[in-house]
Amino acid sequence: MKKTVITVLALFLSFSYCAGQSIKDDIEKQKQQQQQEQRAAEQRRQREREAAEAQKLFEEQQRQEAEKQRLEAEKQKQREEIELKAAEAVKQRERYAKYQGLLTSAERNFARQQYESAIKDYTAALEIMPENAETINRKLQEIEKKMNEPALLHIYRKRFSDGLMTSEKYDVLLNNMVVGKVAGNWKTTVSVTTFGSQKVSASIGGRKAEVSIYFESGGVYYIRAGITSRTINTGKYRTSTDKNGRTTRTEITESEYTPTLQLVDKSVGESEFKSIK
Repeated sequence: MKKTVITVLALFLSFSYCAGQSIKDDIEKQKQQQQQEQRAAEQRRQREREAAEAQKLFEEQQRQEAEKQRLEAEKQKQREEIELKAAEAVKQRERYAKYQGLLTSAERNFARQQYESAIKDYTAALEIMPENAETINRKLQEIEKKMNEPALLHIYRKRFSDGLMTSEKYDVLLNNMVVGKVAGNWKTTVSVTTFGSQKVSASIGGRKAEVSIYFESGGVYYIRAGITSRTINTGKYRTSTDKNGRTTRTEITESEYTPTLQLVDKSVGESEFKSIK
């Protein structure tokens, strides 16, 4: 009986030991498993940190690259704006130079009374710089006013300026209409409202003088009138007897007069015209 008890007790102790050892082994395994899990979690977190750092670095590189591209694009935009402004400045200079050239031409044509050409130049200038419409329109109105002004034709003959002591007179005509009778120390002014080429003429006994003038609105023109003469034989004779009874037969001559008309420069004509009182 005693032996049996001892045997049972030995078995119990052996079982208890084995059970305790098994529990201890399980605890140790759990501990190792926890450690492995902790290491795996730490490694996972490390990988996540590394991935986050890599992503952050990548994003920073992308940001820097994007900023670089933005700065380059900004510089390119600035260069293009500078080039555009330079091209526009050149264009404006060319535009202004062309405009000024047209104005110069228009003013020159206006001074020469070439009004149609002046209008053409001013109109072209207006198309280039419409912002100057007020100034150009004033010029065009001035031209229109000038174009409606009559031309003035001054005709004159200074006393015996042609060297002839004659009182011969003759009519002077504008387009076959009498506008005056030329005499010594004489002058007249004719207002001409029909423009273009016209004929001024005169005649004495069928002998004619003629000059053509292209009349323009507002133009001033001077014609110096005169007379030329020549001696002609009449075919008739005069007989005279002197105190000794000698007879002399002399052919009768007479003077033949021809009118002259000369278009003279404005400065010369103005001076001579004013000198006639």
